[in-house]
Amino acid sequence: MGSGVRVVFVGLPQEYEAFISEFNFTCSFFPSQDALEMAKMINTAPIFMGNQSLACSMAQGLGKTCFIEEGRASANYIFHGRKNIFYV
Repeated sequence: MGSGVRVVFVGLPQEYEAFISEFNFTCSFFPSQDALEMAKMINTAPIFMGNQSLACSMAQGLGKTCFIEEGRASANYIFHGRKNIFYV
C-alpha cells in the first residue's frame, strides 16, 4: 500500500487465508502466540479495522479508534455514545 500505510492482519491462519481469498487483498499476517502478544501489536496501531472479535475488544479497551464490521447478527454489539467507534 502507498502513503506509508501498513496493514497487518491479526487472527488465525485460516482466517487470514479466507480474508486474502475473499477480498483479493494482500497484507502482512501477524501470527501471535497469545492474547498478550496480539494486544501489544494492536496497541502499536493508530486505528483498528475488523469484526466483532477478541482483537476488536482489545482495541476498544486500548482506546483505539475502531472501524467495526456491522452485520445483522451483531445488533447487540453496538456501543452507543463512544466517539471513536464507527460501524461499517
